[in-house]
Amino acid sequence: MARAHDEASVKVFDQYGVWEADVEAAILKLEPALGIPFKPHNSTYLGGDYYLAKHQGGELALRPNYLDFTKSWVVPEHKAFRTLLLVSNIQDPDAVQRLLKERCGGSVVWLRRDAITGRKSELLFKLEGLSV
Repeated sequence: MARAHDEASVKVFDQYGVWEADVEAAILKLEPALGIPFKPHNSTYLGGDYYLAKHQGGELALRPNYLDFTKSWVVPEHKAFRTLLLVSNIQDPDAVQRLLKERCGGSVVWLRRDAITGRKSELLFKLEGLSV
């Protein structure tokens, strides 16, 4: 029974682009807007320094889009954004989306939403044709 319940639960993952020069500047905007404290972390696997917040059973991560360590982009189709906000598996991702829109306006742009149910992944939203 537990396995069927696990497969029925949906996990939502959102990507946002943040119009800030770096992660530290994004923290100054997003912490008060969301009312969630971010803590510094470091991961060689993720390309260095980033910030993480635990929220509603999931995580919000602020990280650079370009990784000097690997000389690669996390989201290459959105190179205009130097900073990304990655929202993973929180209970109410729509509430976070509304807060970002209300309190940050156009300085935070919703780029993508994926949902995973059991072993099936589905693209629910993807921003196309961003002009800068």
